[in-house]
Amino acid sequence: MVDKAAVSKLGEMDPELAAFLKGIKNSPPPPDRPDLAGCRKLFAEREKAMRRPDRDLLAYHHARRLRGPCEDHQPTHASESGKHPLVVLFSGGGFFVGSPEQMTPDARSFARLFGAVCVCPSYRLAPEFKFPTAANDCWDSLKWINASLLGAAPSAGFVVGGVSARGNLAAALAQLAQDENLEPSLTGQWLAIPVLLDQAIVPEKYKDVYFSQEQNVNALGLNKKSFDEMAAYSQPDVHSPLYSPLNSAAPGTGLPPAYIQVCGLDVVRDDALIYEKVLKEQGVKTRLDVYAGLPHGFWAVFPQLNSSRKAAVDIAKGMGWLLGKGR
Repeated sequence: MVDKAAVSKLGEMDPELAAFLKGIKNSPPPPDRPDLAGCRKLFAEREKAMRRPDRDLLAYHHARRLRGPCEDHQPTHASESGKHPLVVLFSGGGFFVGSPEQMTPDARSFARLFGAVCVCPSYRLAPEFKFPTAANDCWDSLKWINASLLGAAPSAGFVVGGVSARGNLAAALAQLAQDENLEPSLTGQWLAIPVLLDQAIVPEKYKDVYFSQEQNVNALGLNKKSFDEMAAYSQPDVHSPLYSPLNSAAPGTGLPPAYIQVCGLDVVRDDALIYEKVLKEQGVKTRLDVYAGLPHGFWAVFPQLNSSRKAAVDIAKGMGWLLGKGR
């Protein structure tokens, strides 16, 4: 059972972050949160910088557009085994912003470190396309990638991963792949700060430790207000297995190992903490990194923190663990 007092302590701000924020307290206040069009413009500008070519990798924009562009990052060198693992990455953005370029740094890192073929599909966004469009698009992409392989060898590893809302997609697709007997089968899942639960579907035994939306109601970045705005855009059915693997007929059963990252000062903190416990109960191997006192996706917002540098190393180690290439 999860200790409620210990979980509550995770919501106390990290001292390094507190000192950083104190140091900029006299800076101009941040601008108001932009509207939908403004958010999309902001994300597009950030992602443009990620499109610079990398001479050590091959990057493809596939002619077959799976409801949008699909980036494929491949190593130019042969792996030690002669086989390249396959890693499918979904980007973050609350289901209403984001593109494959968002995962370019991670894709390039995994291609270099592990000789992986990394594929970053896109999908149609809310509010124009509401739930379950994103999940269905990503399932179609995963099946196409699974059939095409793109020069990879799933026997060397076949991992799905995602950050934030896309961690939701990765978890749901991992469960769906198991339920639908997808072959070749997945060998791992990377779930970074995923959205996985709702009060209505929290297992009874864990209801008393599902309180991060109340504790972190005014958290930096993703808070209760912005989370509710995200839900209003996508209008998910929280009882659908495409929203949460806990809605599957046999949640967790037969799933591959999971590497999970959790932020303590995050409205969706308890989603991941509870899901990790559920997976372990079903005999699924898990690796868990918890960042106490830090907000949702802090490594992207505050890259100057030592904790952010640690998180980047953790991601590499976690993927290595999933691919059987590290502890």
